[in-house]
Amino acid sequence: MSPAGGGSPPADGGGFESKTPLHEKMTDKRKNIDELCPSPLQTAGTIANTNSVRGEKDNTLPALNFYNPKLKEFAKENRGQMTKAEACLWKYALSHGQMKGYNFNRQRPVLKYIADFMSKKLNLIIEVDGISHTLEGAFERDVKRQKDLEAAGFTVIRFTDDEVLKQIQAVRRVIYDTIEHLEKEIV
Repeated sequence: MSPAGGGSPPADGGGFESKTPLHEKMTDKRKNIDELCPSPLQTAGTIANTNSVRGEKDNTLPALNFYNPKLKEFAKENRGQMTKAEACLWKYALSHGQMKGYNFNRQRPVLKYIADFMSKKLNLIIEVDGISHTLEGAFERDVKRQKDLEAAGFTVIRFTDDEVLKQIQAVRRVIYDTIEHLEKEIV
């Protein structure tokens, strides 16, 4: 069993600690970004001149995930040079279907960006913000990136390196809760 507890928590949320101060901090951080970048889940039905980001027949996500083949080689290079936090998140949360059986890709080219982790089935992108995100202008670039990705129908959640490395259970809980929310949107 991994240090993160391995596997998925039961549907009732058991197996995870209750909401931690970190969970609340991440939720507050998410709210601040959401004010600047409204989520498609909050503004349902206004994406790309369509009535929904979901398909008409079975309410599933569209097959397009805005793959950018021009970034393929750079993404491949990045996969071989993961940060410690990215490797930790991959190993203890996202690899091998640990999150409710969903598959995630590492360093996935999407639009003009490379997402740290992406579930094509959920249109979910998870970003791990390291030291480079504290540099001048990084916040503005992150906001633009998030707006672009959300306008294309993706849900984006962000964690800092410290959150992943020091609070992996709380990070897993936030991801798990986000997936449950997205599953309700699919049904």
